[in-house]
Amino acid sequence: MSAWRGGRSALGRPAHRAAGCYPQRGEPCRDLRQGSPRCGCLPGEGGALLYGAPPAGRQAGHLLCGQSVISPRIVGGNPAPEGAWPWQVSFMENNKPICGGSLINEKWVVSAAHCFTKGYEQYDVLLGAYQLSIPPSSLVVTTVQQVISHPNYNNIDGSPGDIALVELKAPLDLNDYILPVCLPDSSAQFSMDTSCWVTGWGQVKDGEALPPPQTLQELEVPLIDQDTCNSLFNSAPAPDLPQNPVLDDMICAGYPEGGKDACHGDSGGPLVCRCDAGWTLAGVVSWGEGCAEPKHPGVYTLVPYYANWISDNVPNISFVACNHAGWHSAPIMTLFLATLALALP
Repeated sequence: MSAWRGGRSALGRPAHRAAGCYPQRGEPCRDLRQGSPRCGCLPGEGGALLYGAPPAGRQAGHLLCGQSVISPRIVGGNPAPEGAWPWQVSFMENNKPICGGSLINEKWVVSAAHCFTKGYEQYDVLLGAYQLSIPPSSLVVTTVQQVISHPNYNNIDGSPGDIALVELKAPLDLNDYILPVCLPDSSAQFSMDTSCWVTGWGQVKDGEALPPPQTLQELEVPLIDQDTCNSLFNSAPAPDLPQNPVLDDMICAGYPEGGKDACHGDSGGPLVCRCDAGWTLAGVVSWGEGCAEPKHPGVYTLVPYYANWISDNVPNISFVACNHAGWHSAPIMTLFLATLALALP
């Protein structure tokens, strides 16, 4: 059965609280849900105060997209430090990761439309997170102001238009651990031998949740062109999938032999590739046939396809060119998980 994916597992390192939020011990904790745009609290714990040193912070007017305080990471399979993917967002319901997302500026997140078919009022939005069971001092919790889903999305598996723009309740204070990813313009092209990365807190395999401390997971995945991806799906057909299920607004990434993939809980999360400007959002975790099944790579909404729609709906948003013919990943740590969890809602 084809599976919508909603919140995968990736890598991270401890982030710092947003600039200006350093309450003294004994002060009540405030978070964005309680009207303060500067304080981070444990999800669902209005009185649990998080402590931490002031962040390095970016100066106003010098914000760059797609940058990380961690660069490069180390080859060899060791966990990357927190802060490696500072645009990673988690949508939580009852303290469980439901979907992921990517911060694109101080107020907006890109995610998957299928994450919001049942509404969004119940979601908490986490930024600056790393280990969900041990919230870092960088954690900021907010809620959703509005969701704009693409009009082509029709709420069925494999639907086109599985992309959504999420406006947050209040603008964020950006720092080294909460930063936007770059958005590709409509002409961006990603070479099929480009190595990209998918991240999230989803299931580690079908039916198995990411165990405590629920550390953000990452997986390096090669891109797969549309014809090859459709051929793979057609060679191992599923009863609920049509022939050639991968449409023009989709891109595949993963391994034909299976074994490593996004899974349930990672939906809406980022597939990023390295471009000249920085890490760039190539895709949004959308759907798959199970998790890490042979001949069924992960399918992602192709972000350049929707660049004009994003521009029409997000004020003053910027885009970058990305046309790397044959860019390969530098020596970066590869975390080979038996299955990378990207959870379904």
